[in-house]
Amino acid sequence: PRHQLQVTAGWQLFPKLLVSASGKYLSKRYDAGGYQQPDTPLPAYFLLGAYAAYTLPGNGRIFIDGQNLTNKQFFDIRGFSSVSRMINMGFSISL
Repeated sequence: PRHQLQVTAGWQLFPKLLVSASGKYLSKRYDAGGYQQPDTPLPAYFLLGAYAAYTLPGNGRIFIDGQNLTNKQFFDIRGFSSVSRMINMGFSISL
């Protein structure tokens, strides 16, 4: 792409709570067309994400991570679907 921008901002709302938001923009670009095929234009897209983590007593942490929150359909390579909206949740413990 001619233009690409990725921004992430995080806030420590409380001593144990971290939240962040992210955005990714890619401008119009071209995918290789293949053998004797013209290059194919791919449209620009913008993706929005968010993350939150809460620290638990005893070195534990719970988190939630959302990607492509607007469920934007986009293609990095023509013909191959990209990730739709995705939410990950979990916990970790440091020993």
